[in-house]
Amino acid sequence: MEDNSDDELLVRMAFKKAGYESHLFTATDAEQAMNYLQGTGSYADRARYPLPQAILLDLKMPGMTGLELLAWLRQQPQWGHLPVIILSTSPYPQDIKEAYRLGANSYVVKPIDYHEFTGAIKKIGDFWLSQSQLPDPSFPPPNTQPGSPTGPGV
Repeated sequence: MEDNSDDELLVRMAFKKAGYESHLFTATDAEQAMNYLQGTGSYADRARYPLPQAILLDLKMPGMTGLELLAWLRQQPQWGHLPVIILSTSPYPQDIKEAYRLGANSYVVKPIDYHEFTGAIKKIGDFWLSQSQLPDPSFPPPNTQPGSPTGPGV
């Protein structure tokens, strides 16, 4: 989720250079991201707007912050398994700590240099989209009700 059009273009170029450009969707704010994930409104067609394999999330967005969106996302059982990689200009320890507390899977500070930035995007794509074994995003989440065979404590 990226609200800065220059950063969005840079991310798109880096993903293309790394070979990960297919099905790259960019939301400009948290509301658009939530609508996309929920498949509501103009995003109802899952063939055209498939569920993501991973989310690259900026902390600074208009309206709801990236941390607030992350908190909302982790409250949705159907996306508890969805990897969220924070890509932010903020190197502040409190932002990093809060992102992990809320359930981020990774936190990457955006490199300023173009070549370092594209290298970081390639590493993110290689790890999260090629090397990691991720669950099918359309697969229903397990029943986690207390007392169920797959619930907590079993």
